[in-house]
Amino acid sequence: MSALRDQFLAAAPKLVPVECPKLGGLTVYVNGSMKVADRLHVSKLSQADEDISVKLVILAARDESGAPLFTPEDEAALAEADGEEVQRIALAALRANGMAAGSVEAARKN
Repeated sequence: MSALRDQFLAAAPKLVPVECPKLGGLTVYVNGSMKVADRLHVSKLSQADEDISVKLVILAARDESGAPLFTPEDEAALAEADGEEVQRIALAALRANGMAAGSVEAARKN
């Protein structure tokens, strides 16, 4: 096996900080290097007639060490959380992963 292959597969996720002003300036991080499977999942969700913000936050939100902040069991609680902050984190995750929010909205409409 090549060193390049090993390096590629072992690369740590890129963490992008997102300040949440309505939460007292708390900083949440988003995974800026989502797995292919997660990106595909987001793409499929965006084509459904539902808001993907909460599910995107579950997939992308991280703490400062890169550990996931939320699990699928947190979906109901996140749906009741501050919508502006959930949206802020979701949009940051889209941008950090090269998935423009406009293209996701367009895909939802088609």
